[in-house]
Amino acid sequence: SGYYAFADQDDVWLENKLVIGVNKIRVYENIPAFYCSNLKVVDENLNYIRMLHSEKENIHMSQECALVENISYGCTLVFNQKLREIAEKNIPEHISHDGWLNLIGLYFGKGIYDEESYILYRQHGNNVLGGDRSFINTWRKRMRSFRNLNIHSRDIEAQEFLETFYMELSPQQIQVISSVAFYRNSILNKLCLLVNKKIKMTTFDRDFWYRVRIICSNI
Repeated sequence: SGYYAFADQDDVWLENKLVIGVNKIRVYENIPAFYCSNLKVVDENLNYIRMLHSEKENIHMSQECALVENISYGCTLVFNQKLREIAEKNIPEHISHDGWLNLIGLYFGKGIYDEESYILYRQHGNNVLGGDRSFINTWRKRMRSFRNLNIHSRDIEAQEFLETFYMELSPQQIQVISSVAFYRNSILNKLCLLVNKKIKMTTFDRDFWYRVRIICSNI
């Protein structure tokens, strides 16, 4: 069976990146599976800056958490033929490829996260993952996000996933996905999503702002 990875010309792969990824998911050959890892953020000259995910972050490789946050960044992904075959049935243009593969893998197969990193993510200019993480800049980004509550929304992604794979999902999975997909439809839907402890982000800060966005979004 084949294995696949996404390559970005700005990133630097360590020699063992593919070998480790393939070895982690080799035993899941008969189901859709993917491997992803942390990221070593470096500057333009490849000098180490930090790890993208700190030891304090609690990475949740669960179906519920995948609905609201994607930690399987495309440049770290290694996935198998089964996952590719399912993904090729429908690849939405307005949804990130890594987020889509993340959902498919966790709902129909297996996803593995590695706290180590075997890739150097080059930070420069306005890199999404390599920006300033200072307190002031973080607050500025959070406040700007309120201007775009209807753009790149997780609920739209959940709706697309539900429509594409409805017949393959269990009633319980449909119920959970629907809680994210249609939370804007009523106050009750919002409240149900807010109190769901399984649907959460990796850090207190991101989870807090996610729930603020739920409260403040237009119905």
